[in-house]
Amino acid sequence: EGIAASADTEFGGGSTPNNADNSGSLKYVRIEFAGYVYAQNQEINGLTFGAVGSGTTVDYVQVSHCNDDSFEWFGGAVNCKHLVAFRGLDDDFDTDNGYSGKVQFCLAVRDPNIADAPAVSTSEGFESDNNAAGDNSTPFTTTVFSNCTMIGPSYRATLPNGGTMPTGAYKRAARIRKNSKMSIYNSIFMDYPEGLHIDSSGSALNGAAELNALNGELQFKNNILAGITTTAKIVQVSTSNNNANFNIANWFNASNNTGLATPITSAGLLTLPYNTTNGSIYTGLDYRPSATSIALTGASFNDFQLIVDVPYRGAFAPTPVAMWTDNWTNFDPQNAVYPTPNVNVTANITTDTR
Repeated sequence: EGIAASADTEFGGGSTPNNADNSGSLKYVRIEFAGYVYAQNQEINGLTFGAVGSGTTVDYVQVSHCNDDSFEWFGGAVNCKHLVAFRGLDDDFDTDNGYSGKVQFCLAVRDPNIADAPAVSTSEGFESDNNAAGDNSTPFTTTVFSNCTMIGPSYRATLPNGGTMPTGAYKRAARIRKNSKMSIYNSIFMDYPEGLHIDSSGSALNGAAELNALNGELQFKNNILAGITTTAKIVQVSTSNNNANFNIANWFNASNNTGLATPITSAGLLTLPYNTTNGSIYTGLDYRPSATSIALTGASFNDFQLIVDVPYRGAFAPTPVAMWTDNWTNFDPQNAVYPTPNVNVTANITTDTR
């Protein structure tokens, strides 16, 4: 972003677009302190995908302390698994320009002290546009995310040494806008000032994002929103250019979603999402569902085909599993501690294919 267009700086289909293109493999990688503001509204992210094809492997990638969005996809169809966005500045997961890949098992952890300047951008968990204009350009943004655990900033700000959120900087757990047709399933969003916001900004007519929801092209199913501090905004739509036929509360409730205003500590969703003895500590946490959590069940994959079909909601299996399977647990994002592998597996790096 911000660099003049040329054959060396542009990406995309060209004369022979290929959504199945292979850009190689990125696995077990941690990206730290990335991101740069080139100019206003032109920022470099932690990990940017520019029209990356589905032949590419992206698995177990963590972006920590990014100075803009942790992950952003511009077009392409790459599928990703096991992503961590840790204490970034702006959005955790941002999708634009016709991205159509599928992403499963994501963790995002926010720091109330770290957020974008409200005059420039509000910090969200998810942000999704069809494109910057919000028009009907094709291909549409139709990405699917499933099994995400999104830990917002609100509750941690109440803990000792937890910090103070900048006024107006943090906003929504998920903002789907500008004619996007993205879908989110089987996920947990907790402790954000606001919940799901479907925003019909952009140049497309008829409240485009809301119309996409009415048509079933934008879906939000089997999700849990908990500890939303502005209870009137657990779910909301934009106040201008909206579609009068769209009732977001009825739509939300009809899709097996749960909205909880109760703070997450009493909602009992996760085993140990915070260290309440010192709000500045981000280690030693356990994001698995608690023994009585409603997240243990309720996931559904009837509407689409993802990589792994699991019964639980959120990123983490309720019991520990081997690190080379498609589930993970006891992950420490600060120190990148993975579950202990099976001791019977040879640890020779030249032959171990885990």
